[in-house]
Amino acid sequence: MDWRVEIEGEDISQDLRPYLMSISATDKVGLTSDRCSLVLDDTDGQIKLPSAGSKLTVYLENYKVFEGVTERPKSTGSRGGGMKLTVKAKGTDDASKIKQPLTQHKDGGSLEDFLQGLGKTTGVEIVVDKALGGITRNYWGVAGVSLLQAGQQLAKEHSGIFKVRGKKAILKAKGTDDKLPEVVCERGKNLISWSVEPRDLRRVFAGGKARHFDRKTAKVKEVKRPWKQAEIDGGLSSGDERVDNALRAMAADESTAEKSIDAAESRGRREGGTGTVTINLEPAAQAEAPCRLKGLRSGIDGLYRIESRTHKASRGAGATTTLKIKDPQGGAGER
Repeated sequence: MDWRVEIEGEDISQDLRPYLMSISATDKVGLTSDRCSLVLDDTDGQIKLPSAGSKLTVYLENYKVFEGVTERPKSTGSRGGGMKLTVKAKGTDDASKIKQPLTQHKDGGSLEDFLQGLGKTTGVEIVVDKALGGITRNYWGVAGVSLLQAGQQLAKEHSGIFKVRGKKAILKAKGTDDKLPEVVCERGKNLISWSVEPRDLRRVFAGGKARHFDRKTAKVKEVKRPWKQAEIDGGLSSGDERVDNALRAMAADESTAEKSIDAAESRGRREGGTGTVTINLEPAAQAEAPCRLKGLRSGIDGLYRIESRTHKASRGAGATTTLKIKDPQGGAGER
């Protein structure tokens, strides 16, 4: 396996080669920061300790699989068992302004304008995709929350993904076609192991309801409607009681309440099936990319979406990619 490690843009692969025992790099959708771990053989104690806060970039087979900031290294060992040095890194820099509490507001305008304003305050370049950027409100505001928290809340309200890598961030709608390469996991070829639960057609919720404050009447009102997909699939099974998902947070207005219901349905649909598959190393695999299972059985085969990806490579044990998958489509989970 070909690998490369850079610290502050300097290639240190040759220096690490005699000591590197394993590499692990994880890319996960949305709320969790990307993570990376390098385990080094430190038996002779001659490895120079890397500084926390250094920029770390890792490549596997010429694919960039991680870019982030190092944390404090950790030394482990035992009597007669040698010593190991573990260097961990995160995609976000916790020492930056990204976790600084903010108090900021904007009268009117778009979601994109508001979020980019927060980005300017914290020194983060933010890109908002067209599907969400044009959403408007009479008032936008944060009080005592960080850019991370604000982005995550907006993503949750609009069925989106807020991801920060270094000094850049992106807010996009879940399921957006980013031209990410499809990962095919086929039994008898690259598939090593799998554990997949097919879609459960029974529905806990048949619809959603959300409250909002009506400024004209100065009253709290409620928006309520059945899930769109429940109508397509024929609703609940016979004899099941219809239960609506009551959203806790009060929306700013009726339009926002409607969007919150749409987002709740989208989250529920995405959770309709879950699983984990391990394949031979596939460095091109990324979170949010499509994943196709082949050669298993009817009801399991089909298209899913990657929730998280972890590459693992170790000295003498080869390299693998583990994918957590959700959002079954294309026949996956059908009876």
